[in-house]
Amino acid sequence: MNAPANAGRIEIPAKLPLFPLRDTVIYPYLPAQLSSVQEHNIRLISDALAGDRTVGMVTARNPHAEVVGPDDLYGVGTAAVVHKMWKLPDDSIRMLAEGLARIAIGEVSQTRPYLVAAVQPLSDHLDRGVEIDALASNASS
Repeated sequence: MNAPANAGRIEIPAKLPLFPLRDTVIYPYLPAQLSSVQEHNIRLISDALAGDRTVGMVTARNPHAEVVGPDDLYGVGTAAVVHKMWKLPDDSIRMLAEGLARIAIGEVSQTRPYLVAAVQPLSDHLDRGVEIDALASNASS
C-alpha cells in the first residue's frame, strides 16, 4: 500500500492561540506534560480542546512576569497538539501536549482572553555544507 502524497506533512493553521511557557521549551515530535494556574491559559486550553487542539507554545523572555504580552515572547516557538487536560482540585490544570513543528511568531491579532498570533511553519531541513559537515563530524566523534 502506498503512503498518501501528504504523508509526513503537518498542516499548521495560519493563526494559533499562544500558550506562554515559563522556563521551558517544547520541541517538535516530543510529548510534554505542562501545568497552569492562570485563568486565561486554562481557557485557551479548554478552547483548543473544543476545536482542532492545536496551539502555539512559546517561551516567555521573563519567566517571572505576572502577565505575558506579545513583546514578552521569543519569536520562535512550537506548534503543538493538546491530547488531554486534567482539572485539579486547586483550580489548576495539567495537560499532555505533543510538539508538531517549529513556528515563527508573527503579528498578534488578539490579546484577550489570550494571545492569538499569525504563525509560519519553519523548515527543519538543513542544506549540507562545510559548516554542517563539520558539526556532524564533531557530534559523531
